[in-house]
Amino acid sequence: MAGDGFYNAHSPQQAEVAAMSEDALRRAVEMLPASVNATVIADYGCSQGGNSIRPMRVVLDAMRQRTPIPAPLSVVHCDLPRNDWSTLFETVFGPNSYLDDHELVFPSAIGRSFYEPLFPEATVAVGWSGTSVLWLSGRPDVGGGNLFSRLAAGEDKTRWALAAANDWSTFLAPDPAYAAFAVHGDIERFADDEVAQIRGWSQPSLTEALDSARDARGVSAAIDGVFASIRAAVAADPTTGHCDWTMSLLTVSRV
Repeated sequence: MAGDGFYNAHSPQQAEVAAMSEDALRRAVEMLPASVNATVIADYGCSQGGNSIRPMRVVLDAMRQRTPIPAPLSVVHCDLPRNDWSTLFETVFGPNSYLDDHELVFPSAIGRSFYEPLFPEATVAVGWSGTSVLWLSGRPDVGGGNLFSRLAAGEDKTRWALAAANDWSTFLAPDPAYAAFAVHGDIERFADDEVAQIRGWSQPSLTEALDSARDARGVSAAIDGVFASIRAAVAADPTTGHCDWTMSLLTVSRV
């Protein structure tokens, strides 16, 4: 994004999208189960913060309605390392900030792509992203004249679409072991990590299904053999061997 506050001053369409989404964002917070006690509000793709103030205010207002006693909340603004962070903090701590309306709110920032895990598991209560996930994690192998993917044709259009689909899947459900593998590149380490997380949830059910006549040594040998086979398959083809987890939210009501 253009720096020195230029994006804040010249992004009316993005601001309009944020304004149009406020009611949906408020309802989403109101629908949070009472059991959710996470305290992080994530602003994915914050840029310089100008279009984040109103959505964050909406979320904070709704979050404060959930509990009679205000609890500390963290608002974490996320964007790429090269983001104009100075303007962001000037905006967040400047006039007309969401901080004007609420106490015990602690802003911070993460300079990393949101196409990889940014937070520990079960710590984010609400995530907001407006006109941000349209940006891809990288440029696919396309030819010249591809400034805007919508103008692409033929094979280039297909490659843009595939890259977008892959990024969307990653954004919804990153596999931590696979994301780490993209950084360290150690296939053996990835295979160990991937099988360990599979084994963690599946081993009890697998053990229960084995013939009760097996002794402890036989059970152990069978279990180890299954996961050794899975590990070999994962190491042989990490791309298809990792787990894709996707969470879908469904609201059901009685009529």
